[in-house]
Amino acid sequence: MYQIVLVLKTHTTIGFDVQAIYSELNHPGSESAYFNLNPNNLFIFLVEKNLSVLTGLKPTWLNLDFFSLFCTDLSMVINFFTIRKWDKRAAFSSIFLQGIFLIFFPMIIVPYTDTLVLPLVSFMFYFYTLLKKNNSYFKKILFSSLLGLDLALTYLMKPSAIIPIVAVVIVEVFISYKGKSFISLKKIIIMFCFLSFSIATISIFNVYKNEQSFVTIKKDGSEPVAHFIAMGMVNGGGYYGPDVEATANMKNVKARSVYSQRLIKERLKSFGVAGYLKFLVYKNYNNTANGSFGWGEEGNFIVARPLNKLQEFFFLNGNRVNDYFWTAQFIWLLFILFILFGNDFVTDFSYVLRLSILGGLFFLLIFEGGRSRYLIQFLPAFFLMLSLSFRFSIRKIKDIILVYRKRLKISRN
Repeated sequence: MYQIVLVLKTHTTIGFDVQAIYSELNHPGSESAYFNLNPNNLFIFLVEKNLSVLTGLKPTWLNLDFFSLFCTDLSMVINFFTIRKWDKRAAFSSIFLQGIFLIFFPMIIVPYTDTLVLPLVSFMFYFYTLLKKNNSYFKKILFSSLLGLDLALTYLMKPSAIIPIVAVVIVEVFISYKGKSFISLKKIIIMFCFLSFSIATISIFNVYKNEQSFVTIKKDGSEPVAHFIAMGMVNGGGYYGPDVEATANMKNVKARSVYSQRLIKERLKSFGVAGYLKFLVYKNYNNTANGSFGWGEEGNFIVARPLNKLQEFFFLNGNRVNDYFWTAQFIWLLFILFILFGNDFVTDFSYVLRLSILGGLFFLLIFEGGRSRYLIQFLPAFFLMLSLSFRFSIRKIKDIILVYRKRLKISRN
């Protein structure tokens, strides 16, 4: 109910990429140049466009925000059921911890891939859990197929969000090698189903993408992978306008790739080994330090004047916005401390979660990052780790306090 009120009271025009998607939804053809350079956002556009057609609802900011709200909360619900499969005692903690977080998570009024991908990432962990927890061969085939489908949808929505699957593969290969059961016919069939559903889903979308008439996409118009690596090596490691302007006018992907590769070599040379390592430390700070997840750091984020108390608290030019930043930072630091103190939680699944988090942080070091907004896509891993390790961290904190009290008593005596 609070979140519904939040959306009703604070929905407003949002800038950066979200504005481009919104404009194309409401004014077809107005953002063709944007989608040619950023075809990675075509999937979210087509999802929202088709939802609008099917439901008959106009793609207004309010309706898009409610869709973002639904995806965010669905992710938290899926996280609860995943946690319940591993540890029923931690299920209540997950409701409590995620609930606190959602009170101070205004990103639900930013209908972008950061929040819309959350349930897909949560489903990754959930289907993997069901795959591990069920002994039925038929169910394993079913859940591996669903995991493959979810992997494809996640990749289409936000490619970097598939890192948890990489973590799953690493852990499962290690487990199989350790147990000397790396290859078996059953595992081969399960893997075949997983890959088949992934490849088939992406192939079907590519066919649909080429035949749909909502937006026209030119071939060779997109930015290459090297472009995002090059941008991640300048300033704070985030979006860099001069790089975008330089590649936007080039004829094809190959020309952009050659140019970006040259930039990478030049920037590495200018850094030197020690300088680049120092830059990565600085960039990691930019990637992780902001508990508000980069709220307001994007171009033309929110320019409206606050007209009510919630807007005063969340809008960038509101009188109480610093209270929001302080609260969000406090909650984020507290959650990170609980995860660190809960390192006694050690299972195969904990290794998957740790690798997912570390993999996400490593990805943001290499590619465009520079602000904590990119961490949102990995929040399911953080919340699962937080909830499952919470009681271990509370126990350890109590032990530390007890030891401190004993030492204080001895020193006084």
